[in-house]
Amino acid sequence: MRIIHTSDWHLGKTLCGQSLIDDQAYFINEFFLPLVQEQTPDIVIISGDIFDKNIAPVDTIRLFDSFIGKMSKLKIPLAVITGNHDSRERIAIGTELLKNSGIYIAADTGAFNSPVELCENGIKYKIYLLPYFSKQQANEYLGEDCDGYADAFGKIISKIEQTMSTDDVNILAAHCFVSGSSLSESENPIYVGNSSQVSAGLFKSFDYTALGHLHSPQYAGNNIRYSGSPLKYSFDEERQKKSVTLLELNGKNIDVKEICVPAIHDVKTLTGSFDELMVSGEKNPSEDYIHIHLTDDFPIFMPVDRLRAFYPNILSLSCDYIDLKNEITEYTAEKQSSDEEMFRQFMLQINGSEPTEAELELFMSYLGQADAEVKIP
Repeated sequence: MRIIHTSDWHLGKTLCGQSLIDDQAYFINEFFLPLVQEQTPDIVIISGDIFDKNIAPVDTIRLFDSFIGKMSKLKIPLAVITGNHDSRERIAIGTELLKNSGIYIAADTGAFNSPVELCENGIKYKIYLLPYFSKQQANEYLGEDCDGYADAFGKIISKIEQTMSTDDVNILAAHCFVSGSSLSESENPIYVGNSSQVSAGLFKSFDYTALGHLHSPQYAGNNIRYSGSPLKYSFDEERQKKSVTLLELNGKNIDVKEICVPAIHDVKTLTGSFDELMVSGEKNPSEDYIHIHLTDDFPIFMPVDRLRAFYPNILSLSCDYIDLKNEITEYTAEKQSSDEEMFRQFMLQINGSEPTEAELELFMSYLGQADAEVKIP
């Protein structure tokens, strides 16, 4: 039995305002669908957060609709659960009809009552689909007031366990935050603090748990795995190796393999002085998504515009010279001297020469008048 596990596509995601829809279309059409054709899995599991917003933009809906259509033509079953970013009401349209094409979309809390059943060599493989649910939705389903999210999650898992047979290979697809797992900046917390976390021990009855929600590929326990997002969605993810998970199952023996996902744009931070980055950019220009960190101890005139000649996809910039977190400090003689240095650097970068004494004296005179008018403390 062969299964591909992926999650957290977040179709419609932006990075520092940059739309990633073309990158996501490349992932689906140029990597994922060819991978499915090559590996011919018995089923593909997507563990939630198909879209980045509850009300998904039209282009993202069209992209996912196209994917669904191509998967149905391949005649390879697809199991999808909703995540906390997805609208269960919107994504659930036509689910009964899609089952006839081997497309299983689980949006309701009770979807686990109808597991996807596969059989190979006389062994039954049952895939229980548990979409993301809120505490309120769990209360409504269970008919009781649960004591927090973890308690609600545990009671839902107990419901699933009551229907399971240990003779079968039992697989769970879920979307949640398992305590002790590694976070990324691009993830939205389900609840404040630790109230949304669940224990890995809840999944002990399952032979494999295919998780979604966290973007770093990682294990959360024995055969409890986050496939992670297929693309990098924040700069703190730049060192992560994005992948999809390929499972080879022979009964309860499971072999797990990560298949790396290529990206048309990598996510990188480049650190150095302005001159160093200009030189390296001229030698090795890059169209990756880039955060620039300048180490210069003086201001640079229009650094982003000038660096974009070699790095067209600069998305953000920081520098040692300016600490944006500092509040306005007392105006002192030290600040006056830094104003002189700033003017000197400006003239050097714009005119290619330092200001004359007369120009410097005139600048400082006008600056003093401006400071007096705005009454800088």
